[in-house]
Amino acid sequence: QTAKAAGFTAVGLADWCSVAGAVDLCDEAEQQGLSAVIGVTLPVLFPSPPRASTPTQMFPVVLLARTREGYTTLCELITAVNLTHPDGLPLDVLRQAGGGVQEHVVCLTGGRAGFPTVLGEQRDLARAAMYLRLLRAIFPSALYVQLFHGQAPSEQRRLSYLRGLARDLELPVVAAPEVSMATPGEYPLLDALTCARLGIDVQTPHPDRPRNTDRHVGTPDGWANLLPFGDALLNAQTLADQCALHLLPERLSVPEPSLKPFQTAQEALEDRVYQTLPERYLPDQRPAAMARVQAELKTVAELDLAGFFLTAAEVTDYCRAHGILAAGRGSAAGSVLCYALGITLSDPLAHNLLFERFLHTGRTSMPDVDIDIARDRKSTRLNSSHRCISYAVFCLKK
Repeated sequence: QTAKAAGFTAVGLADWCSVAGAVDLCDEAEQQGLSAVIGVTLPVLFPSPPRASTPTQMFPVVLLARTREGYTTLCELITAVNLTHPDGLPLDVLRQAGGGVQEHVVCLTGGRAGFPTVLGEQRDLARAAMYLRLLRAIFPSALYVQLFHGQAPSEQRRLSYLRGLARDLELPVVAAPEVSMATPGEYPLLDALTCARLGIDVQTPHPDRPRNTDRHVGTPDGWANLLPFGDALLNAQTLADQCALHLLPERLSVPEPSLKPFQTAQEALEDRVYQTLPERYLPDQRPAAMARVQAELKTVAELDLAGFFLTAAEVTDYCRAHGILAAGRGSAAGSVLCYALGITLSDPLAHNLLFERFLHTGRTSMPDVDIDIARDRKSTRLNSSHRCISYAVFCLKK
């Protein structure tokens, strides 16, 4: 809303190793009449020079999705970080990302923490140029040196250095200020949230804490005055147009579960539920449970949502198989189907919970299943103070 009021035409999101905000971004941008640019900031490992203390060094890069295929590539790279490369993506992984990187993704070199800025401050220009050449081999026509302005005394010198580095290597530049708050008045909140993420109190200095109020939305004219480079501003508009991605389809659809050959999702759901129902209910409880299950299965069949339940069950099955504590909550607790599938852990019949609060034939929106995952089995980088993290099973058409 602030960006719209200021006169911007597009808003981008590039969270650290996450596209969790993409759906909200697209939904709100559509309501505000703005274009949505979906990106992600990923840790990438670059080779260190000979005789360095470590063979590789991690720097963040920003990737923007041009297409839905590009969005898929971002998700695959995030998965690679979380499952295989928590210390950073090797360049080979980025290079081999199914061809989707070159055609469907744009790469920005990053802001204050990016390697051009950090190595420039260290006067290691040769290594900065080497890393740019490595990235250009992966993104031959989609690599941009990112220009930003932190309103610090040395900003003009830094901008001159970045433009000169790009010019020497014949790379384009793009005006892409780092924005983390709507207005300058949100600075104390941003600082407090940053300290919470870092696990420090507000009295402890840290280089990752915001230095001033410069990272607010501002105005197009204001940023143009701070970054008065015609090519960089034109490239910003070009990328906003190229990467305008409306992620949400016209309607949400059920994800495809894992099925046996020639088996429908409804058949698979019924087979599993009828097999597990005796394990959940004693003989004298089974008639009531069976009647409830049949009614729920009828509703599921009418709405064609069998795949939804099976996919949610795959999540909790995976957690259970790997010793991860997980439990569904919310309105899904009113479903005997969820209880029989092991998605939820409380018997809805024993607590007189209504299935219709979760799902009914008059519902026009897709239901969701919130699953709490034990804190000790989620990413340690989140530094969350909560005892569990909630995941929603979103069903988006591929």
